[in-house]
Amino acid sequence: VLMGPGAPHYITPRGPHVSIVRDSKLACSPCESARCRAPFGYQACLTNLSVDKVMSQIESTLGNPVTA
Repeated sequence: VLMGPGAPHYITPRGPHVSIVRDSKLACSPCESARCRAPFGYQACLTNLSVDKVMSQIESTLGNPVTA
């Protein structure tokens, strides 16, 4: 699950195969606002998610490297 501004403890789907990818280092995360007011840029929590970070989580979840 690619997580943006919401709090993962009550927004994230549950299950044995659910993995969360998010940028939790932002001071405004998690956010409960209906509109992004972060001083880091509009929805930096989503735009900071790199392809490498997402692929790394996929590989970790699947247990093997993903090849294109």
